[in-house]
Amino acid sequence: MNEAECRDHERMRDLPEDDDHDTGYGYEGEVLRGETVTDISHAGEDLTEEAIEEADISLLEQLRAHHSQLFPRARDKRTRTNRTQILVDAFAAQMEAMTDAYVSWDLETAQDGLASVYTQPRDAEVEETNEIFVVDLFSAYYADIPIIKSDVFVASAYVRQGLMPVAPHFPSVVISIRALEVFRTTSLRCPRLGVQAFVRALCDLHGVPPRGYLATQFRVAFDVYLAIRDVVDKRVQEALGRNTPNWRLKNACPACMYKLEGEESLLIPLLVTIDGNNSLKRFWRREREEVLEDGSSVPGTSKERHDGRVPGGDYYLSREEVDRWAKEGLEDMMKGFIADDGWVEEEDGCTERWQNMREDVTSRAYGMYDETGFFPALCRHSFVLIVADMVKSGELAKYGFAITNHLLRVLSELGQGYDIGCKYAKMVRAHPGLSKLAADNNFKSLIGAFHGSGHQRECQLKNLSTYVEGVGTEDLETCESFFSKSNALAPTTRYATASHRKQAITAYLRHADIFDAYQGLSGVLCSKHRRALRTKATLPALEETMVQLRVESRAIFETWLEKEKQFLRTLSKEPLQETLKMEYYQKLVNLQHHEGVMAGV
Repeated sequence: MNEAECRDHERMRDLPEDDDHDTGYGYEGEVLRGETVTDISHAGEDLTEEAIEEADISLLEQLRAHHSQLFPRARDKRTRTNRTQILVDAFAAQMEAMTDAYVSWDLETAQDGLASVYTQPRDAEVEETNEIFVVDLFSAYYADIPIIKSDVFVASAYVRQGLMPVAPHFPSVVISIRALEVFRTTSLRCPRLGVQAFVRALCDLHGVPPRGYLATQFRVAFDVYLAIRDVVDKRVQEALGRNTPNWRLKNACPACMYKLEGEESLLIPLLVTIDGNNSLKRFWRREREEVLEDGSSVPGTSKERHDGRVPGGDYYLSREEVDRWAKEGLEDMMKGFIADDGWVEEEDGCTERWQNMREDVTSRAYGMYDETGFFPALCRHSFVLIVADMVKSGELAKYGFAITNHLLRVLSELGQGYDIGCKYAKMVRAHPGLSKLAADNNFKSLIGAFHGSGHQRECQLKNLSTYVEGVGTEDLETCESFFSKSNALAPTTRYATASHRKQAITAYLRHADIFDAYQGLSGVLCSKHRRALRTKATLPALEETMVQLRVESRAIFETWLEKEKQFLRTLSKEPLQETLKMEYYQKLVNLQHHEGVMAGV
């Protein structure tokens, strides 16, 4: 066709005129070469961009409606509260294989320690190689990690080479065991150091900005590492025959528990101190408060994630065991209690002085906390015997009851120091579940020297450790010195999960027993021995004073104590004349002392 015929043909097809049609670069050529889109299809559909977009949306809605009719489903009501438990269960299924791999790695690197570099065995048959991101102390890099034929799981393959995975099946990141071990040992010496601070320090060393997910990955790897160490410790205890019930408690302190052949028995074979501490409380994760129609609010529901992990060791009494000793109306049960000497003990004046003795104050639950502290029992040499968590309450009697019952059944005779020992002794003797057990084991509840000054004189004469035979020079204030160090855990446990809080406390207790109490035991024994020798050195001065005052024997001191007790019982008010004489005498003594200091004597 000539040019005129082509134009007529294009006009008949309703195509735009194109002066360059004869060159092959017209409308048809652009369509054929894909440079432009035809306006209509062969079926006459509009193929402009706007029409195509509307047609796509319409088709998508039709497909969605059709799919909903074919596959109807209910709303997905699942939450993410169980994702931690899923992760824990996945690692638990591989724990034995990972423990074997860890023991193999630890044995191979034992000679050079954490600085050693893992080398692949020559006879190992490599099945595959995985490229993975490795985080170490001073470097972070991609590495090809070989999986050999003897590896049971991918996770155990990484552990065998000194790397801890952050995911159970297909991890993309692993953290070196030496980085985890450095954090573990450092945090035990400095409990204030948390995962977030340590991970930020690693980021600074590596020159990368900190990210929230990095701390989460490190925490997952650290949890798995501690779980592996617990399994290793359990295997060691089984191999040594130390896996019998309460073995650790029965052998906690060499000085208290180990008895030599022919050793004389003491009046009080074991001295224990107990006390509550509310520094290690933990915030309870809950939804926002619900406001009722009357304007009052109720606490929101818990949003704690499911986590069934229990830290290794037997330091903790379970919540169920502690709650078994909760008893309503304990005060009514104690009314009219008759003491051993036949005297009916009424109010002794100490209750109002000590807030932790008032059940109506301490039994209320704290709305913002779940665990509100912990309640330990220590021997006189600072070894931790047993611990109970205080849950949604203050220092209630049930915590002392549960610990006292456990110690009496496992260790038999003991004396127990408590800052409210005067009232606690009455409660134990009145409790139907403890009275017979305490009587059979000659149980005594005493007051420490430091707290004794806050009790009235009558209470001191009866319960202060200074006046109880068999206690010696012990002040029964071990818990206070222990709390001064354990309080450093509070910054890292206040916002932790329940399992991580108990994990941190258990690790600290084990570390304190091994590296503080046990390693310092010789120094403690020498210090106590020197103090006893200094006390015995005052015996000649005491005997000389007794001769001057015409005191026949030391037995008269016990008689004086009994007379003082009887006098205080019958005393209705403080005698003014005697009080003035004692105050005047004390001022003369103080004057003589200061004159001697001024004279340089």
